[in-house]
Amino acid sequence: MRLVLRFIFVGYVLWTGFIEANGYVDLNDMDRLSVLDDHRMVKQRSFDESIMLPRKEAIVQPIERVNCMPEIDNYSINRTACQESGCIYDRDVDRDQYPPCYLPRRSGYVQKGAAAAGSSITLESLPDVQCRYGDNLSPIEFSAEEMSGSTQNIRISKPGRFEPKLHIPRGVYATGEQFSVTKSNSTGVFSFKVIRNSTNAVVWDTSIGGMMFADQFIQIAAYVGAKFLYGIGENSQQTLKLKLSQYQTWPMFGRNHPVDSTPVDYIFSNRKNAYGVYPFYVGIEADSKAHGVLILNSNAQEIELAPGPHVIYRTIGGILDLYFFPGPTAEDVIKQYLALVGYPELPPYWSLGFQLSRSGYNDLEEMKTAVANVRNASIPIDVAHADVDYMDMYQDFTIGSNWQKLPEYVQEMHADGMRVTLALDPTIAANSVTFETALNAGAGFIEWERMDQVPKTTQSLYQLANNTKIMLGIGRPSVHVAFPDFSTARTTSWWALEIENFWKKVTFDGLVLSMNEPANFRTNGKKWRDEFPYHGDLEPLMCPLTGNDSNYDAPPYQTYAVYLYDHKDPLSSKTLCMLGRTSHGPLYDTKSIYSLHETQATSYALSRLQRKRPHILTRSSFPSTSRHAGHWLGDNFAHWHSLRASIVAIQDLSIFGVPYVGADICGTIGDASEELCLRWQQLGAFYTFMRNNNDRSSAPQEPSQWPSVAAATRQANRFRYNYLPYLYTLLYKVAVVGGTAIRPVFFEFQNDDAALHCSNQFMWGPAMLIVPVIEQGAERVYAYLPRNATWYSLRNSDYGTRMSTGFQYVAAPLTQLIPVYVRGGYIVPRQAPGLTTAQSRNNPFEILIAFDDDGSRPASGTLFWDDGESLLKDKKYCEWSFSANITPQLTSVTIKRNGPKVPTDIPTLDRIEIFGCRHTPQFESAKLNGRSISITNCSTHDSSKGVISISCEQLLKLNSSDSEMVLTWSHTLTPPTTTATRPPAVSPSTSTVIASTPSTSTVGVTLTPSGNTVSASSTPSTSTKDPSTSTEIAPTSSIPSISTDDPAPATASAVTSHNYFCAQHFLIIILALNSFVRFLH
Repeated sequence: MRLVLRFIFVGYVLWTGFIEANGYVDLNDMDRLSVLDDHRMVKQRSFDESIMLPRKEAIVQPIERVNCMPEIDNYSINRTACQESGCIYDRDVDRDQYPPCYLPRRSGYVQKGAAAAGSSITLESLPDVQCRYGDNLSPIEFSAEEMSGSTQNIRISKPGRFEPKLHIPRGVYATGEQFSVTKSNSTGVFSFKVIRNSTNAVVWDTSIGGMMFADQFIQIAAYVGAKFLYGIGENSQQTLKLKLSQYQTWPMFGRNHPVDSTPVDYIFSNRKNAYGVYPFYVGIEADSKAHGVLILNSNAQEIELAPGPHVIYRTIGGILDLYFFPGPTAEDVIKQYLALVGYPELPPYWSLGFQLSRSGYNDLEEMKTAVANVRNASIPIDVAHADVDYMDMYQDFTIGSNWQKLPEYVQEMHADGMRVTLALDPTIAANSVTFETALNAGAGFIEWERMDQVPKTTQSLYQLANNTKIMLGIGRPSVHVAFPDFSTARTTSWWALEIENFWKKVTFDGLVLSMNEPANFRTNGKKWRDEFPYHGDLEPLMCPLTGNDSNYDAPPYQTYAVYLYDHKDPLSSKTLCMLGRTSHGPLYDTKSIYSLHETQATSYALSRLQRKRPHILTRSSFPSTSRHAGHWLGDNFAHWHSLRASIVAIQDLSIFGVPYVGADICGTIGDASEELCLRWQQLGAFYTFMRNNNDRSSAPQEPSQWPSVAAATRQANRFRYNYLPYLYTLLYKVAVVGGTAIRPVFFEFQNDDAALHCSNQFMWGPAMLIVPVIEQGAERVYAYLPRNATWYSLRNSDYGTRMSTGFQYVAAPLTQLIPVYVRGGYIVPRQAPGLTTAQSRNNPFEILIAFDDDGSRPASGTLFWDDGESLLKDKKYCEWSFSANITPQLTSVTIKRNGPKVPTDIPTLDRIEIFGCRHTPQFESAKLNGRSISITNCSTHDSSKGVISISCEQLLKLNSSDSEMVLTWSHTLTPPTTTATRPPAVSPSTSTVIASTPSTSTVGVTLTPSGNTVSASSTPSTSTKDPSTSTEIAPTSSIPSISTDDPAPATASAVTSHNYFCAQHFLIIILALNSFVRFLH
């Protein structure tokens, strides 16, 4: 036994040594595990294919199976039940890893007759193949259509089946890449492949078998031609890259339930579904080309990822409507996806400012005090959000007795250049005037199928609902509520009228739509006094879970959305009965698009009323919802794991085509600590939707609660407001041509394997890289700066410094902005920050030019500008393109205006900063469009950093009659200096701590792999500070500031990280030993 243990240990050491030798241990902790898992996948496949030969009944390798009984835990499956389902039972397989009961390869459909090229094919179910969840429908139709030479659409359907009525544009974004679809019966069953024409790479191959098409169970499985997958949601994960090394199911069925983002263990993420539904993923192929797959279905559904690698998609209704996007870049994939489902709405400029909210303000005065405290701390802020507390007994379109002066407060806020948004729930009290108005207007509500299903005891309580089929549930009001059916035109008209009448009382600026999954309290439960005590008197909604009417609420297969909760929560849990009727069909089919219909109706109402771009946020969402609203991530927790999960989530939602997105900063549920809130405010400054919010049961957490958090927020918000012109331009581009604003690092560095594993850092467009602090007590962060780029720091202490590339520890004390970098080759527009976006918009423009490498390649950028809220279709905007170039004798900056002449009140461009200029400028030679211009007295040059700053009043007038302006000056080559302007790249065996302080020195600490300090050096430098981040943060006693001149904290952190990783290795050894002992038994 001792010899065996030694063999296992030596093998483990060699294996981990191989992984480390390939450089993967440089990733952050969660990403390390992700990379190791991928190598485990490769090793496991090799082991399975060479040693674990199939047994007599095991005709399919364990890593390539299609689970026959996915609703049953692997340890509860027995031979009899498996074989009675027509499946193959494997007694000896490792049930922790693989399904013991699986479908034979020869399961699915066969082609009936021949088909002409391009026409549909009729498929018939194999007569001897069973479907455990209902008889396969036969015949069914298969069709493939290439949409204008780009997107490939494959449909597997049967006439009369439900399809969601989305009214999407179905446009295309062509890149020259195309897919072909080949069909085959070579395995005895019909299969198809989706093949990339340019490389012959197969991205989808259904020859794995397992296709089922019953009335309430549809399944399709396919090998995926991708080494990595991203997307599938909405859920809460700790890593961006999805795991393909094991069988893992992701449910998609919006649920009114805060998703606890705590990992199940060190390796796995919590797989509970959240509020939105996005059956879409991006795959990265072996040659690093990207493709995307969307399965457009609104029923309860799930995707099981498996180590084939393959995917198994299941849904309980509708059809299979698949779209394949050829990329070839990930950004192209999102553009192709958005061309199909519709481009997002550009949010109003003011909505990019900081927003403050809390559920539980006792009255208006409490809310006003919270907002005033933030403003008095000189923290830039734009929006105060009133949650449902402002209502009278939580009833829509009412004002409570403690909020009667809300209209006056809104006017005060407007006078100060600020805004107010209000919450709305899709629940209408059954005894309210609003309900009566709706019925008189012919508005529709979700109803029971038949009158005999209506619970008479509940319905008879309300005169307006009595003798109707309207389904009554429990919302926040003190009486039962009805749920509008927003899919009808009359409901939309009534809703718009209610919003208009309420807006005339309270001239609010935007609406936040919550509880729109739709959410219902205590479905199928008992009377219970929860946070709303009067709920104890209300009879809960009971759905038919047994009997003849249970086919929708207790279908043969209920998806992982139910099974993950130990089979105790049916599909109707926390929502309405699945048999509830809308004008588009039962809620069983339409629940996932309920919020889409509500946002459409709300967008129609606000656009017609205000004649401006509406500001709408929705908690639940579905592909194409972003055409009408942004999305916040719903309730989260005041924990570090929720902070980390939010970084992944905002990148996921960008992949799903939702550019305006953010999490509740500092957490919705629980009391946030001072340090957590400080770090979260620093991170939240880089969400596109930035709001601090929590609930009534938690302690107040607005940033003014702690001096240190107030200072950190002030600094971070000033940085955000400084760069809002750049962010606004990114969002405009997404609104007109698609793509992403917040984007994963690999979107820009698709051939960089390390970038493909980055989860905890992200980018604003192509030009800015953000590296948040994600761990408690951390005074530095482990960052990856992609090697195929030039990076400059934007933090105050090392502003303009060219950074090392690769993996490195970067100092991140509490008193500094988190690390932010600008990428060489880009020009970023900005404005000096004010305390509101209204103030900022009046300040002069600036451009930051960052040259790539030695300045031999030009830099470029754009600026979009309008009044901040006009409808884009009115074309009251203008665009400018910037370019900068360095020749051996001349530096030139060119500005071109695209579009009509702009209004005269647009600010001038007063400042130009240049990073990476290795020449000595001769400012006296400056010319503008060939005419001399005086800039000598307002220009500086820091030769040690290669930074040029030109700051002159009214330097360039963007409303000039000249459609093009060219600013030039001569230069000479700057002689080499001894100042370390180009830190050396990080080697695989060492890590560099870039420790930046407000003093005039830069400290570099070199660490050995064990984290022990080897040497430290200090090089003097003259700091060029960014005025937007000049605020310093005063440390508090509860969170001591650690001087970055002292390398000890960094060393301690490295040792802690090293020990943590060793502990993970030890855990893996224990698991391996456990599996070995079980094998012996």
